[in-house]
Amino acid sequence: MIRHGQASFGKEDYDRLSPLGQRQARILAQHLLDTGFQPDAVYSGTMARQIATAQEMLDLYHAAHRKVPRLEMLSGFNEYDTATIVKALFPDMVRIDPSLMTICRRCMPARTPLNEFLRRLC
Repeated sequence: MIRHGQASFGKEDYDRLSPLGQRQARILAQHLLDTGFQPDAVYSGTMARQIATAQEMLDLYHAAHRKVPRLEMLSGFNEYDTATIVKALFPDMVRIDPSLMTICRRCMPARTPLNEFLRRLC
């Protein structure tokens, strides 16, 4: 089981691998090749960052002329709906710990719908 590489936190489209996430996926794929790992199956969620992580591995295996099963995408591996959870819980969290407002202001530089919601709270 492999989690996807680093996503593009704070960017308008979070569901993309960041440059570091791409590098992480390639390093892991190379490690798997170097250790002789041969997957019996390859599954991914349907989110872009999940698919891109799996594709980095598949691309490296193909370049090394290693046979690898076809990627199967299953939405059951997708992550929870972070925006809905944050919108529901953040107001109560801030009432309990007002210091979260400072953290919120620092962590949300990009203009996304979730960030705009948090800006209104902050």
